[in-house]
Amino acid sequence: MEKETIAVERGIHTNKRRLFDLEYIILIVVVLIAIFFIIKLSRQNSLLNSLVRESSESLCGPQSLQVGDIIPAFKTVDLKGQPAEVIFNGSTKNLIFVFSAACDACAQEILAWNNIAAKSTSKKYSVRGISIDSLDDTNKNLSGKNLQFEVLMMPSVSILRACRVVSIPVVMIVSEQGAVEWFHYGAMTKEKVTELLSRLKTVS
Repeated sequence: MEKETIAVERGIHTNKRRLFDLEYIILIVVVLIAIFFIIKLSRQNSLLNSLVRESSESLCGPQSLQVGDIIPAFKTVDLKGQPAEVIFNGSTKNLIFVFSAACDACAQEILAWNNIAAKSTSKKYSVRGISIDSLDDTNKNLSGKNLQFEVLMMPSVSILRACRVVSIPVVMIVSEQGAVEWFHYGAMTKEKVTELLSRLKTVS
């Protein structure tokens, strides 16, 4: 009787061990499958990110301005709230200042921009300032300033991005067809003013 009891107990322990081993095997298999899918998804995500990055670069190009970039034409309003537009008609070059009237660095550039506009005697280009602020804020911050150039509003964030305004102020010469020919971010040093005026004089 005791032998039979011992045999039964041994059988129970053996069955428990086998069941325990089977559970471990199943767990290991599940873990391995999970690891496989994690690696597979990770590779797919890496490939997707690479494709998105490549398409983004090909569609949008670098973040900052580059010579040859095309500035889109757009409709907007002037300081009086009257309809205005920036167009590239194939006959007039454009000198554009993009700024914020609330920006101290931009405010300090207005005198230089006035001088550049006043010294520009050629009638083959137009001079415009484009404010990224609201119409009310622009008028408020430009009050009392004797501007020598027309000021328009930046109509939307999409146009701002299309113009690649990654920092302000930015000055650019844009061709008759809307292509960027020259640009400068930040304050206009004496050297940059001389360079800009020299380029403007070459306009035919």
